[in-house]
Amino acid sequence: MGLDMYLEKAKKQEGKTFEEITKRLNDLSYEEWGKSRSEIMYWRKANQIHNWFVINIQNEVDDCGNYEVTKEALETLLEQCKLVKEEFTKAKKVEGMVKNGSTWKRETGHWEIVETIEGLEKVLEETDFENYHVWYNSSW
Repeated sequence: MGLDMYLEKAKKQEGKTFEEITKRLNDLSYEEWGKSRSEIMYWRKANQIHNWFVINIQNEVDDCGNYEVTKEALETLLEQCKLVKEEFTKAKKVEGMVKNGSTWKRETGHWEIVETIEGLEKVLEETDFENYHVWYNSSW
């Protein structure tokens, strides 16, 4: 077992809130569920990224729920990941992400930061935030 993290999207529906749409998705069969939403980004055991979402999106509640994420929030995460990448050799805290060492080994989270930067650039370029709900969720 471990931490699996997802950024997903579903088409907005007139008169339906994000909560109503995600609740409805939870009630669907697996096949219907797969057709009604899209996974747009996936992380595995990227604790520093998960921590950012918990602090900045989930109001410090780590409950594996569905949390809507705005384009602006993802832009902020992207910029913060770029800062972490640039300053990775200095052990310092950047908005909830703690870098724990002076090397760029996988254990320190460098690859997760690089993959997050690449993934978020693609998500921000390709996602129509006006017509889609985007959310983060995780499972342990």
